[in-house]
Amino acid sequence: MADLDIFTWQPDYGAQNSVTPSVLTAQFGDGYSQDVAIGINSTPQVWTVSFNRDPDDADAIFQFLQNQGGVKRFWWTPPRQSDAIKVKTTGAYTKTETDAGQVTIGATFTQVFDPD
Repeated sequence: MADLDIFTWQPDYGAQNSVTPSVLTAQFGDGYSQDVAIGINSTPQVWTVSFNRDPDDADAIFQFLQNQGGVKRFWWTPPRQSDAIKVKTTGAYTKTETDAGQVTIGATFTQVFDPD
């Protein structure tokens, strides 16, 4: 693995994986069309994750995400997978203080493909 940070926490609940294939469609006459994948990595994983932790652990997770700034890639192993994937945070990541003394962190991790 390249010299990237490693995100070691696993989500507590609400991990959702979605894949939207990148496809180019050429539409021809008489309703005929042809589809082709855009690039060799046309099906990136997008994970929406939630962490419900004590304040110290939640602060560490949130600080890790802030250090990445939405641009730095990092390694993360998704639930029930054995191999890490390279991801970055996309969109907002959130930190919610709950009444039970816990803190919920929400984020979206998008798989990236670069030559590292």
